[in-house]
Amino acid sequence: MDMQNACEQTLAAPRAQGASDRRDDLNALLKRAGGGDKEAFRELYRETAPRLYSLCLGMLRDHALAEEALQEGFLDAWRGARTFRPERGHALGWLSTVTRNRAIQILKRRARAGEAAAQGDPLLDEQGETIDPLARLSELESGRALELCLGRLSEHERNVILMAFYEGLSHAGIAQRVERPVGTVKSWIRRGLGRMRRCLDEAS
Repeated sequence: MDMQNACEQTLAAPRAQGASDRRDDLNALLKRAGGGDKEAFRELYRETAPRLYSLCLGMLRDHALAEEALQEGFLDAWRGARTFRPERGHALGWLSTVTRNRAIQILKRRARAGEAAAQGDPLLDEQGETIDPLARLSELESGRALELCLGRLSEHERNVILMAFYEGLSHAGIAQRVERPVGTVKSWIRRGLGRMRRCLDEAS
């Protein structure tokens, strides 16, 4: 069964246990993996790979690249599992960050090769430097503080940042979805990122 089919079946299947129970189970599996338990890591992969694949696919818009990001992300997770601390966040969030960082690296690699040109112009800051909203938010991410700071943004700032960060949309794609000019979308993202940076600085 390929990852696309596995993802569809997993998302369609009813949950047999509560969210808190599942979170505890995933935390326990990741902790065991951090101690070198390969079987626990295999189970963790089976439980989380479909959802993480969807995350990668939303960012990369390419099944092969999403598979690549997923596999590289899990290799990173295996190597770094011992650093996981459940008191700082849950396993799925930790794995999402690791996998998302791999997807971001692939996006940057594609951009350097000129393959991302058709997806829209880059965002520019006041100095004319390119802003990668995915990389910028990855730098800002700090556990529960991220959720708190996202909640302090205006609705349109939060929505466009999530579209850029979690879905990997270009600002042209976001503008089309929200039916606003590209310049407005760029301003919302720039302003929202600035507010998040200040908020997370205060929280750290």
